[in-house]
Amino acid sequence: MDVAVVEAPAKEYGVTPNKTKIHRFAFILGRRFITIGSSCVVQRSAMLRGDMGEIRVGKYCTIGESAILRPPSRPPGVEQQHRPGRRNLLQIADHTVIEEDCVIQAAFIGSCVQVCKGAIVSNLAIVHNCCYLAPGCVVPPGAVVPPFSIR
Repeated sequence: MDVAVVEAPAKEYGVTPNKTKIHRFAFILGRRFITIGSSCVVQRSAMLRGDMGEIRVGKYCTIGESAILRPPSRPPGVEQQHRPGRRNLLQIADHTVIEEDCVIQAAFIGSCVQVCKGAIVSNLAIVHNCCYLAPGCVVPPGAVVPPFSIR
């Protein structure tokens, strides 16, 4: 697996107290419901939709250009029945790379996962640790990708 070196010019990125770099043209909606771990990078035009639910990103993650992260949607009534008063949650664990033009609407993405360019992880999908999702890969809704998988 190739590791991309991300250069972050000081003029284009804001740095938070926990050393996370967020591009000034990234779209962060509902920031009250978004938690980003330390030493992460959110690149240009990335969109994090905290207005649709809760997003938690672990440490040392990279979110590529034009990537869209939005919490999973649940059928009407299901959320109220099982999780009263709670928002939908998209959780991304540590050391995960989401490359450019990806759409993520999963319930969980594990540690050390690489989601390559243009991949789509559909509603309520679960991607376990140490997986590689190839460019243009589509993970169907509700699918579970086992650990150490290549798709």
